Amino acid sequence: MVIFFAIGATGGITFWFISVRSRFEFRRSFLRESIGLIGVVIVTSFSLYVYYLGTSESLEGTMPAQNAEFLSSSSRAVQIELSNGIFVTASLPANLPFRPGCPIFVTVRRSYLTTESLYWVNGYKDSPFVNVWQILEQSKRNDIPRSCE
Repeated sequence: MVIFFAIGATGGITFWFISVRSRFEFRRSFLRESIGLIGVVIVTSFSLYVYYLGTSESLEGTMPAQNAEFLSSSSRAVQIELSNGIFVTASLPANLPFRPGCPIFVTVRRSYLTTESLYWVNGYKDSPFVNVWQILEQSKRNDIPRSCE
């Protein structure tokens, strides 16, 4: 949020310096245009930074067996194995039950502040509607296997 605040504030200040013209001496107008140009460069730099780090990638993987319940309100950080064999920690959203051994879809993007990769599970390849677990009828819930092993 700090980065988005900085982009918005810099954009607002830049707009003010560029759009508000003074009828006074040349130096004042030159100063405003210089500050406005610097503001445009800063906004562009911030925007490129956010675009570069905010780019996400979709991956595939599996969720190995571990100490997690099918439905849990506790820690939702799980170990996953990506299709290239790398093990990472991913966030399992509250609307997805834990199902070991199942093929999963994973999204990864970099953190805006630390540039480390952040992973989260989007869903299961074999059960595309498991993400709406809470609103399914009981008979539909029973049709979803608790594991793929």
